[in-house]
Amino acid sequence: TEGSVVGRHIEVGAVQPEHLTPGVIGGEHIRPSSVGVGHLLPDSVSSMQLQDGSVTASKLGEGAVGSEHLAPEAVTGEHLAEGSVESRHIAPGEITLQHLSDEVRSSELLLDSSIDGSKLAPKSIGSDRLAKGAVGGVELQNEAVDSSKIAPFSIQSRHLEEESVQSYHLAPSSIGSEHLTAS
Repeated sequence: TEGSVVGRHIEVGAVQPEHLTPGVIGGEHIRPSSVGVGHLLPDSVSSMQLQDGSVTASKLGEGAVGSEHLAPEAVTGEHLAEGSVESRHIAPGEITLQHLSDEVRSSELLLDSSIDGSKLAPKSIGSDRLAKGAVGGVELQNEAVDSSKIAPFSIQSRHLEEESVQSYHLAPSSIGSEHLTAS
């Protein structure tokens, strides 16, 4: 009769899966903390079963996150530890003048003799850049000084070689009696 079979009438282990109607056992039939890893089928847990924010750093294995897991532009300056970028991380030619602050843009950083004439723009050197006494006779080209470069009254007798003034250098009527001596 209805209700006449109770738990004491069923032998332990007598009820088998084939005795159960599919879908008859629900979550309310499972004791808390009774389902373990061994009860899960391989690949049965996916991101769908995980609550947002449920995976924490303590749940990640050492080396579990690789570069393939990072979204493009996910790593920014705030993620880099102080002093973590080394010269080996910078590709050759990547640092340009715009990356250098004004205080490091100085002549002290240039190697001695590192700038040659090919690096100077034409007409970039003015007289204000020449050291006093930098230009001498050796630096002047032959016949480089013409009369336009000689200041008035700058040639004195000490500049003339002995017997260098000839009669053809004298202007007509330039010699007067005051230039002649009595013999």
